[in-house]
Amino acid sequence: MKKRVGKGGQVEYFIKWQGYPHSENTWEPAQNCACEDLIVEFEKNWRADQEKKKEDIQKKVSELVAEEKTKTYRILEGKDPVERINGVRVLGENKENSSGTLEYEALVKYKSGFQEMVPTSILANKAPMPLIQFYESRLRFGSAC
Repeated sequence: MKKRVGKGGQVEYFIKWQGYPHSENTWEPAQNCACEDLIVEFEKNWRADQEKKKEDIQKKVSELVAEEKTKTYRILEGKDPVERINGVRVLGENKENSSGTLEYEALVKYKSGFQEMVPTSILANKAPMPLIQFYESRLRFGSAC
């Protein structure tokens, strides 16, 4: 059995009809279903599945955050000079401080050919010129009237 919210916020269940092939399954509004015990069991299992999925996602996010905090960037080692910056993306609000500033990450290409995403806050301290060159190459000024 599956569940969805149909038109007008109405809960519908995907019903397998006894004695019919799966190709005959249909979506039915909850009020049309005369199998209250099956729906109760389905809802219980569905909620448990949703909770497990939520816990799995939270665990994965925690693992990624922990991994990110311990990550070392090649630029910090100082052995491989930056050749250029190929792009910058917004990561979201900076979680390190509560100022609500956006955090950016740049795709850095090193002279060795290696590439990695590096927070622009690190680049600003360790390789400011490639970061400035990247932004300057994208500046466009309109003509004044």
